[in-house]
Amino acid sequence: MSIHHRHPVLRTNSDSMPVVGEGTDERALLVDDEVLGAEMIEYEEALESRKVGKMQWVTVLVCGMGNAIDAVEVLSVSFIIPVLSSEVPAEHVGYLGAAVFLGMLVGAIVAGFFADRYGRK
Repeated sequence: MSIHHRHPVLRTNSDSMPVVGEGTDERALLVDDEVLGAEMIEYEEALESRKVGKMQWVTVLVCGMGNAIDAVEVLSVSFIIPVLSSEVPAEHVGYLGAAVFLGMLVGAIVAGFFADRYGRK
């Protein structure tokens, strides 16, 4: 099932995604439900008309590596905890497990703040 959204989109000759009045307020271009200088196209058509470029591949690679590093951290803690439990009290081992996930929580909040503040607009 495909949901078809029809929104005004400017067709461009460049490899960038089509935009409505880049750098301006979209509402300023609307005149009686028409957009000046634009035609209505489907989102699917706009996406299919663009090719996957170097930036998209780099983004996928960086996100994949970040996910892999995060998975290795959790996996390594699951191997460390049984060995550590024979050396230190159980409550200290629990602190290690909690610290990993507390660090993830703090990192997600901080990264989310910076993504909202400095991310793509």
